[in-house]
Amino acid sequence: DTDREAIIQRCREKRMVLNLVGTQKDTSRKAVELAKQHTEMYASIGIHPNHLFPTYIDEEESQFMSREENFDEAYYEELYQSAPDKIIGIGETGLDLHHIPTDIPEETILKKQKEVFLQQAHFAERHGLPVVIHVRNATDQIIELLESLRRQIQGTVHCYTGNWAEAQNYLA
Repeated sequence: DTDREAIIQRCREKRMVLNLVGTQKDTSRKAVELAKQHTEMYASIGIHPNHLFPTYIDEEESQFMSREENFDEAYYEELYQSAPDKIIGIGETGLDLHHIPTDIPEETILKKQKEVFLQQAHFAERHGLPVVIHVRNATDQIIELLESLRRQIQGTVHCYTGNWAEAQNYLA
């Protein structure tokens, strides 16, 4: 936030095209608002699996307490309709069994993550958009979900922690 304009200028000088990835309602809206202001910026909107339950996230670059949100389809539909030419993907969505609350059974967490992933995948399908799939320590489960969809979806797998054999499953 403190040096946003300088960063944008450096990106312009390097002729970069940016995908601003939302991970919950407010960051998705901010991504769309910023994309509307700059021709070289686009947005992906969605809810990250870490934001489905309150969880303390401690990564090398940041620490924070995630807040609980659900995929509010009406909200994301309104957001999409506000800038369909600037929204190029849905997500970050997916499964994360690395950062999970310790006071909630893993089965409960995984069930909700799967439901929300499918909601976002169907939203992406309706709008002809690719997905940004976050998967951490849940490759078998996400492959199973992808195979359950009516059609193959396109997108990118982000935060991939698997091997080449598992990657081939995504390509298939």
